[in-house]
Amino acid sequence: MNTFTRAVVIPSAGFILLWLIFLTLCFIFCPGIIGLYQWRIALLDRWDLCEKTDEFVESLDTTYEHYGVRNAQDHEVITEYGTYRIMPFGRLINVKILASDNDREAYVFLEQYLSSHYAQDKRVRDVYICGGGTVMVDCR
Repeated sequence: MNTFTRAVVIPSAGFILLWLIFLTLCFIFCPGIIGLYQWRIALLDRWDLCEKTDEFVESLDTTYEHYGVRNAQDHEVITEYGTYRIMPFGRLINVKILASDNDREAYVFLEQYLSSHYAQDKRVRDVYICGGGTVMVDCR
């Protein structure tokens, strides 16, 4: 094995240290890299949110007349990345943002997102922000 091949196959400790410093600086000074990762997580979690709310809407159309009010926590579902909690009660589906920095703007965006998702679905009557601040999907 010649010197060039050995340098490519087994990098020196200095090269590894330099690479780690470079990656650290990228994450510090280029928040877009982290933002891209968070954007991907948010996109996947919204897809999961739609999938889970669609299951509840479908079950209200086919299986259940309504979910009870007392056993609402029994049917509670949290999305894969833990961003949203979906809980049906009656013929309503409550969607809450579990992130610690949730604010009014986040709920407005979520309401618009779910409204556009269910715009052509006749089973969903309305999507709105309720008095408690969470988003409700109305299937009455």
